[in-house]
Amino acid sequence: MNDFETAKWLSQMIGQETSRFQTDSFKPGDGPSFSNNLTGRDLLTLHEIMQMPPDLQLLRVQGQPSALAKKLRYYADPEFAGLFTPETR
Repeated sequence: MNDFETAKWLSQMIGQETSRFQTDSFKPGDGPSFSNNLTGRDLLTLHEIMQMPPDLQLLRVQGQPSALAKKLRYYADPEFAGLFTPETR
């Protein structure tokens, strides 16, 4: 996908997940200090969407979670032969 705005919209529509991480700090003379943190992360960033392989697609159906699927090339699949009319120019 080359469209920055569409990739950004998709990333926002897919949503986020909450990630937990821990930071550690050490000061000479003091004991170690640990801090637990929560942060949000996009499930797919716009850059990840823009770098998706051309054989994959994102499927969005209202009320359902987004799905990553392999593209069906019906025009190249023998099972669909004769079920479509090729575009003529």
